[in-house]
Amino acid sequence: MNSRNFFQIKSEFASRSHDAANSAIESWPPPDDYPLVVDEFGSVVSRIGDPYWNFTPWTRTPTRLSFESVSSRRRSVPLDQANAKIFKYVVLTWLFGPNRAQKPSSVVGKFELMRPLFVLCTQTGISAADLWRFPAIVSRVKDCFSRARARESITILHQIYLLRRETGFFILLPEQINELARNIPRHERIQTPYIPPRIWVHLMQRCKSCLEDFIDNSSRVEALFKFSIESYRANLMEGKNLYVDSFSAGRNPFSTPSGNRGTRTSVVIHGPFQHCAEQFGVRKLLSKWIKGMPTENVALKVSDLSKYLSLVTLCGEVYISCFALARVNEGRSLRAGCIEQRVDSLGLPLTLIKGQTTKTIEEDTYWIGSDFCKNAVVAMERVSLLRMSCAIEDPRSPATEEDLDTRPLRLRAYEPWIPNSGDVGLPIDSLPGAQALGKALDDFEYLLDDRELQITSEDLSIALSVTPGLDPEKFAIGKRWHFAWHQLRRTGAVNMNSSSLVSDKSLQLQLKHSAEAMTRYYTQGYYHLDLVLDEGSRKEFLLALYDGVAKDMTALQEPYFSSPFGDNHKSSLLNLVSEKKHNQLVNLARQQDIPYRTTLLGACTNPSPCQFGGVDALVECAGRSDFCAFVLLDRRKIPALGELKADLRRTAREANPDSPLYASLTAQVAAIERVEDCSR
Repeated sequence: MNSRNFFQIKSEFASRSHDAANSAIESWPPPDDYPLVVDEFGSVVSRIGDPYWNFTPWTRTPTRLSFESVSSRRRSVPLDQANAKIFKYVVLTWLFGPNRAQKPSSVVGKFELMRPLFVLCTQTGISAADLWRFPAIVSRVKDCFSRARARESITILHQIYLLRRETGFFILLPEQINELARNIPRHERIQTPYIPPRIWVHLMQRCKSCLEDFIDNSSRVEALFKFSIESYRANLMEGKNLYVDSFSAGRNPFSTPSGNRGTRTSVVIHGPFQHCAEQFGVRKLLSKWIKGMPTENVALKVSDLSKYLSLVTLCGEVYISCFALARVNEGRSLRAGCIEQRVDSLGLPLTLIKGQTTKTIEEDTYWIGSDFCKNAVVAMERVSLLRMSCAIEDPRSPATEEDLDTRPLRLRAYEPWIPNSGDVGLPIDSLPGAQALGKALDDFEYLLDDRELQITSEDLSIALSVTPGLDPEKFAIGKRWHFAWHQLRRTGAVNMNSSSLVSDKSLQLQLKHSAEAMTRYYTQGYYHLDLVLDEGSRKEFLLALYDGVAKDMTALQEPYFSSPFGDNHKSSLLNLVSEKKHNQLVNLARQQDIPYRTTLLGACTNPSPCQFGGVDALVECAGRSDFCAFVLLDRRKIPALGELKADLRRTAREANPDSPLYASLTAQVAAIERVEDCSR
């Protein structure tokens, strides 16, 4: 198999080689004499067929990955030749394959995590490539990993399965990986709290509203900003610098006029800043977000304009973290022009956010975004452009005109009216560590409503169902929710896989769009893209996906799920699904399908693909004459179905009684009524 275009190196591994002799694998499987590690002098240090690989030229510290009979640690168990070969091929995909590692330490970490699995296969006398055929041994896989890193193995096993056509093998089937995810115990010490949907919706709605308000008024805000800069410049004393020298109170262009001072000294006084904000049409906007009162009677200072710009940047970072699953430092490192609109090899459109992750050295990494992530970036770009114009003028700043197109989205405030702490002379992308999210949000006291952040009994119940290890001292009924940056990634990933948790329709739509794109590339072959997707985001999404599936499976046993054909049928139905799943359905394995799917009525337990879709096929699920045999009804959805029925009836009244549309609408109404009758 010619794999030159598939397995290749574009990272520091090749750059540290003398002639990049190890930059690509010409064929698969690669020959044993392939020069894997080449030092800076061009000498071959390790070949693929060696019993151990010496990574020292890459790590700059003594590092060996041992296979077969040679062990870098006396306690390590040697692998047999068959498993050593499979393990080597797996490691090669981390070095040369899609989403390849960017640091040698990442490969070493994965190697140490996965080696016990291959030891298990050696000790039981089977090849890792055949492990999926032995359910009894598969059940022991969960014991191969430490609790602290066990869940990372889920992502690695999933990636191995995705590359099965290119490598010629896999280790576990998707349903076996899913079962492993269910059985791996949680590492409670590092568990990240899940933000309850009600509180998360409030945060998202307010950030979304702030970003939309700014985009709608950005031209007026920009005009006021430039007017303020020029007003300060006009009152500058001769020989003074706008950014270096301080202004006396008498030269403040937004002070209260006193007598004929402006005439005698050529100082132009515009009066209180709120009057200028009114003239530019943004007084209510600034009052709303900085003072909490969108009225014309609120006093404003020019520093409030800067505070508002910082708020817009913060809201953009929150949104990107939630909907692109970027880490806080990764979001803070994004630059202008980071949004890319692409069409993948399947002809599907995709919004990407380009940047360098905190674990990447040379290669650009991408996050899968959404249309509103694009709006968040646009807002941040406009704010950074204003601040960049000041940085270029400030003689203490190293910023130049050449930096404009690649400026960071987050910049410190360079405005002449903002006191600086001496850090304006640092590189423009040199920022202090990210402020704790809770503190950052508190700096803008009118962004969130404290009453909405108080934890209710329902909030706590939902949060505990996703994060059982919540600290009872910090997260209790009546207390204010403690926000942290990583909570945004965790909650975003969970909500994308369970968007019904979120009541806001607009946010539901955004979550579904993000989930569709991430599912397409993170679970169905992201190697269709000629780029490297962020490893952390992929891991976060996949773990949330498997967690969600596990919870859905468990929930089907709850009494609020019922079969129209009685309890005995429900029991036999779930047993049937479980039996088929463990018999490794070939068709489902090929399509990477999951035999439990959420529907408008509750759940579909059909282990095979449904010809009607099985998700929103309301009439077919409820049956034109009787219910589908695989449907399970969820009594909790009855109120929402009642609202849908009312909407369908209103639409039907406006439709032609002889049209196919009318027939479809009335059939859907009848189906909902059958569900209501059955659920009484």
